[in-house]
Amino acid sequence: MNARELSRYEVTQLRCGLPGPWQDLLPLMLAAVSENYVLVGEATRPSPPFTGLGSLFTPSPGAGADTGLRQRRASTPNPTWAFQKRREARFYAAPRSAPYRRYGLPMAMDRWSVMGETPRGLSDEDRQTIHRYQPRTAVSAEHWAVIRDFVIEVMEETIVYSIATPDTYMAAVARYVDWCRRVMGLALNREEIFDRDLIAYYAMSATEHLNRNAKGSLRSRLLWVGDHLIPGGIRPRTMERLGRVPATAPYRSDEVSGLKMWAAAQGTAYMRHACWTGLTFGLGAGLTSLELAHLRREDVQETEHGVIITITGGRSPREVAMLAEWEDYALVLARCVGPGAHIFKPDAPERSGAMAGYTYRRTKARPEGMQINLARMRITWMIRVLNAGCPVPVFLKVAGLNTMTGLEKIIPYLDDATAEESAALLRDYDAKRKARFRQENAEYCKTMRRERRKVRESFAEQVSQR
Repeated sequence: MNARELSRYEVTQLRCGLPGPWQDLLPLMLAAVSENYVLVGEATRPSPPFTGLGSLFTPSPGAGADTGLRQRRASTPNPTWAFQKRREARFYAAPRSAPYRRYGLPMAMDRWSVMGETPRGLSDEDRQTIHRYQPRTAVSAEHWAVIRDFVIEVMEETIVYSIATPDTYMAAVARYVDWCRRVMGLALNREEIFDRDLIAYYAMSATEHLNRNAKGSLRSRLLWVGDHLIPGGIRPRTMERLGRVPATAPYRSDEVSGLKMWAAAQGTAYMRHACWTGLTFGLGAGLTSLELAHLRREDVQETEHGVIITITGGRSPREVAMLAEWEDYALVLARCVGPGAHIFKPDAPERSGAMAGYTYRRTKARPEGMQINLARMRITWMIRVLNAGCPVPVFLKVAGLNTMTGLEKIIPYLDDATAEESAALLRDYDAKRKARFRQENAEYCKTMRRERRKVRESFAEQVSQR
C-alpha cells in the first residue's frame, strides 16, 4: 500500500471511530483530503483508482483558468453610439422601410405593412405553415375542424401583406373566428366577422385572461387582418388606445417627509449621500435617471438668480433652476464630491439610467407600500412647477420636452381654480398686456382712438338720418 492509499485508509478509519454527528463534519473539516475515500458495507477499504469516463457535468480541467477575457474587456474602449444607432442595432435586424425607421418603431410594429402596399408572393414554407397549423389551447379540435378552411383562406390572402410569419396571426385569428361562430352565432362571412365594432368589443370584453397591453396588441392584429381582407378597410377613424397606462400619482407632502426620513436612515454616509442626491435633484429639478447619473459637481452653480443645474447627459441638454426649498441640499451634496466627479455614486465604474433604481431597491428602511423612483419624483416636480403658474413654453424647455404629448395624463393632479380666480387671473394678465402695449405704442394708440371715435360718430349720424 503506497502513501496515497495509506492516507485515505487512515482518514476512513478516523471517520469510523468518531460519533455520528462528527462523521458528517469530518468532510467539511478535511475538505479535499476527505474526498479520496469511500465507505462500502461495514468494512473500510481504500478506494480503487478511477479509470472510467468523466461525467458530462464535470468541469473541464481548464474551466477555472483565467483566460484574460475580463482584462481585455476592461482595457478595450467601448464605442459610444448615438441613441438612434443603438435602437436601430437592437430592433432592426432586417432592412426596414424608411417611414418605420424614421420614427423608431420596434420590429413587432414594423412587421405590419401599410394598406395598399404591393403584396409579396406566398412562399411554400408559409403555405405549409398555414395548412399544418393546429391550435393547442386556443380552439378545441372539434371546433377547429369547422373553421379551419375559413381561417386558412383568410391567412393566405392577408399574410402576403406582411413580412411576418403566419404563426404570428394564426392563433389570434383562430380564437376570434371561433368566438364569433360559437358565442355570437355568426356565419363564416368576412364582412360580418371582421367588423370594426365587433373586434373592438371582443378585445375589450371577451379577453379577460389578457392584460391591457395584450388586449391592445390583439385588437391591432385583428384590425390589420380586417384592413387587408375587406375592400376599403375597416378603420375609418382612430380608436381609443387600450394599453394606455395612467400617470403615477405624485408624492404627497407627508410622503416627501417619509422619503427624507428614509434617506437619513441609511447605514453609511455613502448611501445617505446617494439617497439624498436622488431626492434633491428629482424633486427639486425633475431630473431623469440618466441625467442624474451624468450630473457632475461643476454642473451645480449658485448664481444671483438661484442655484442653476446644467444638464449635459441624456437627450435634452438644458439649464434648470432648482426649487428654493432644495437649493441648500443641492449645494451641500455637490461640495461633498471632488472636482470633476459625479455627484451620484461617484465611484461607480459605469453610468446608466438603471443606476438609481438598482440602488434604491437595495436600500433599507424603505417606506412600506411606497415606490421610490425618479420617475415619480419628476412627476411631482412637474405638477409643482405647473401649479406655480409657469408658462407652458418655459415648462417644456426646462423639463426637456419637445411636445406636450403625455402631459394630459398629469392634468387630473393639477390644482383646480375657481371661476372667480380664473377670471381674475385672465383679467389681470390682459390688463398688464394692454398697459404695456399702450405705453410702448402711445402714438399708435392715440391714432386708433381717433379712428374709433370717427366710426362711432359716423354710425350715430346714419342712425339719426333714418
